[in-house]
Amino acid sequence: MIEVFVHQLTWESDDVLGVLLEDASGAPLPEWQPGAHIGVELPGGTRHYSLCGRVDDRSRYRILVLREPASRGGSTFVHERLRPGDVLQISEPFNHFPLDAASGYRFLAGGIGITPLVPMLHATAAASSPSRMLYVGGSRYTMALVDELEGTPHDVSVVARDEAPRPDLSDYLSAPAEGELLYVCGPPALVEAAATAAAASGWPEAAVRSERFVPVDLDPADEDDFTVLLAASGTSASVPAEASLVDVLERSGIDVESACREGICGTCQVGVVSGEIIHRDAVLSAAERASGTTMMACVSRGRGQLVLDL
Repeated sequence: MIEVFVHQLTWESDDVLGVLLEDASGAPLPEWQPGAHIGVELPGGTRHYSLCGRVDDRSRYRILVLREPASRGGSTFVHERLRPGDVLQISEPFNHFPLDAASGYRFLAGGIGITPLVPMLHATAAASSPSRMLYVGGSRYTMALVDELEGTPHDVSVVARDEAPRPDLSDYLSAPAEGELLYVCGPPALVEAAATAAAASGWPEAAVRSERFVPVDLDPADEDDFTVLLAASGTSASVPAEASLVDVLERSGIDVESACREGICGTCQVGVVSGEIIHRDAVLSAAERASGTTMMACVSRGRGQLVLDL
């Protein structure tokens, strides 16, 4: 963990607060790449926020925090109690939503989902890669970074539903170029609609990358008991329906890092040697799931027995 202090708080839009963090010792912060996020220790547990500043500025990290009244209290604390000069503990950046090399890029953002995509847009522009962005939301008053994006030379279309009809995703996603990638971040409905429109427009499944900020709805039918065998020690354990794999591993003395416990941060990823995995996270790509070699221990489960690379 890294000790940082709050350098500045800024109003970004209705219910969105910008937070600038600097290392408490004055040292440069760890390097990061577009798509990365950090864990921030707040009352009630660790919360994860995408970095949305400049990747070449290691003097500070910039995050945006959406006030969510139905949350576990982290966003309320940031909006109502956090002040410049306060000290926080954060994790080093980690990235489950990396910007991969491509012939071109299309970005689709909804609401607070704009945060990981802004550094990507800047990076593709700096590399002279063809790129464009569609940013949708309910109102410009609730959409962070609109003025900042529209003040750049980037190809950005901002569509607020109180000003214009809902955009046709089929039109925006039509005619994908060879080697082009699509990055989507926003509410589940937007991510799912984009996946449907992309498939209909001929995008290869592997060319569509998405990130969610809310957990996947879990199917109770997947919560049967299963067993795990730890390959390194030969130790086995039972995972009952009412417990998670990470809970059982911790009770068995296996140190597995975890944070969100909702399958959205990627902290608790563990390797799988063999067995049938029931994936219930919002992190892994279709290809990673198909490989059968990794899972998120906080929400995903197994059928029968899993052999873990632990």
